[in-house]
Amino acid sequence: MHPRNDVAWPVFWAKHNEQFQKLKKHIRSGYCRKTRKEKKALLRELRKRDAPFLAANNLQARVNFAKIWLREGFKYGHRRQCYLVTLTPSDFAMSFDHAMEFDVRHIHRWAKRVLTGFDYIANVEIAPYTNWQYLLLRGHAYHYHVHAIVFSPDIVALEQRFAEANRAYSSLLPSRPAFHKELIAASDLKWVLLYPLKGIVKNYRAYPVMRERVDEDGMVQKEPTGAFRQRDKPANPGLAIKVRALMQNAHLDKWVFAGGAGKPILKAIKEEALRRLPHRLRSKRQSAFRDHFTPEEDS
Repeated sequence: MHPRNDVAWPVFWAKHNEQFQKLKKHIRSGYCRKTRKEKKALLRELRKRDAPFLAANNLQARVNFAKIWLREGFKYGHRRQCYLVTLTPSDFAMSFDHAMEFDVRHIHRWAKRVLTGFDYIANVEIAPYTNWQYLLLRGHAYHYHVHAIVFSPDIVALEQRFAEANRAYSSLLPSRPAFHKELIAASDLKWVLLYPLKGIVKNYRAYPVMRERVDEDGMVQKEPTGAFRQRDKPANPGLAIKVRALMQNAHLDKWVFAGGAGKPILKAIKEEALRRLPHRLRSKRQSAFRDHFTPEEDS
């Protein structure tokens, strides 16, 4: 079996390409109930020629950005002890309507406060929970959360910070910590570096953990323990399109952030990723659902 570093990039590319090809096929089919104008916009988001704009919904843009992220992150981190840190507080789980209005800078500011004093690069991701009870209404919850690669942390300080944060913030899943970390093996670093940038939409579902008890009549009954677990599977095209709607105006370089020694790493990543996009066009980056510019079309 190959170390995961050896297969990290081929697997990343293959899984993303597979989902994007399925999505494209669905949009062009009669099963997609979008209007012709909406279908045209959805397909427009996938155009390779628009990759320089770094739209989060564009496959080629994500692939190009991930290559640079992987190279720069590995160059700095391969001789260091690194951790994958995940922040999943319930504060950033919301209904679809609220998620459409959410400004990603809110979770940036919050996460930067939590990770103050550490060296890291990080990204924000949306996880749809399709059987979640949100504000007493059954339906979907869209959970904004953070994945960070933390370089050479003071482990005692990190443990203390997480203990404080887990006391202050509740997790989306009751009984689970809102903040958790995982030491990255050297043979897995490339694999885990790509994890924060994955664009694969999954369908998450939460389930209560049950236990058995014998009642006064000797019958075995099941009752909830108060703990939850989650399962995930690839999202169907309809759910994938819904999540993509939340990212219509998202750009990869605007969703990533960094702290400490991670700042110059991220600066180098952004500078190279945006190199093909002239400065005069950067303020014109818009969603295909509004208006769209390409380097070739600009005059």
